[in-house]
Amino acid sequence: MIKEKRESESLLLVVDNGNFARGKDLPNELKARYLARAMNHMGYDAINLGQEEVILGSDQILDIRDRERVPLLSSNLFQQESDRPLVTSYLIKRLGASRFLGFEYGGLKVAILGLAYEGLRNPRGEEASQGVILADPQETLATMVSKLRKHCDLVVVLSDLDLQQAQRLAQKVSGIDLFFIERGARPKHVEQIEETIFVYPASRGAELGDIELVLNDRNQITSHQIQWTFLDKNVEGDAEFIQLINDYKAALKELQVKEQGCK
Repeated sequence: MIKEKRESESLLLVVDNGNFARGKDLPNELKARYLARAMNHMGYDAINLGQEEVILGSDQILDIRDRERVPLLSSNLFQQESDRPLVTSYLIKRLGASRFLGFEYGGLKVAILGLAYEGLRNPRGEEASQGVILADPQETLATMVSKLRKHCDLVVVLSDLDLQQAQRLAQKVSGIDLFFIERGARPKHVEQIEETIFVYPASRGAELGDIELVLNDRNQITSHQIQWTFLDKNVEGDAEFIQLINDYKAALKELQVKEQGCK
């Protein structure tokens, strides 16, 4: 389905809020790797590091990024030893750009930022890795948005925050066009508060969300609409993706056999 959208639409971004990991044990690490591999196969443009990925620790995060070649993103995660960004701090995507001698020019410039929750524990009570520092989201956003707003048309934030947290940040840091949120109850899928559009995530694995923006000649958002596609049996499966699922099941079974043999 995503491949079909890419073939028919040139102004398309595929993003994820993160939290695809689910714990530090070997079965969950294996699942996180295969999910990252699946997102690579689907051609994701940006994947935020959420609280669940922070639990994995810096070494695992970087290994997944390099082995699975996925565009992991975080604006407020830093390496404790060097105080350097753990992964890419932001991405700038040109939609509808022209190419000449390998360079892109023109088109719509979209800045993408990523935020992880400030808490040091995930919902299961697991502590964040000591090798990772979470910087203050408000200070991070204020610095990044001020920098990127000057030469980008749109600013998009991916996060694992809830709506209230995201609203507080957007009220203090102006210039955010789209703010994707991860947690909390959702009476509706999208709402606009002043200049910022807040978007809830799709139900994990059950539906695909597609938000369409209409811009004026100054690249300002004039309207938006969101559509959900339920991923039921009516959606045709992708052969390579089905093979990836089978590979994961085989790898998980092999791991379980090894773990039982060690007991």
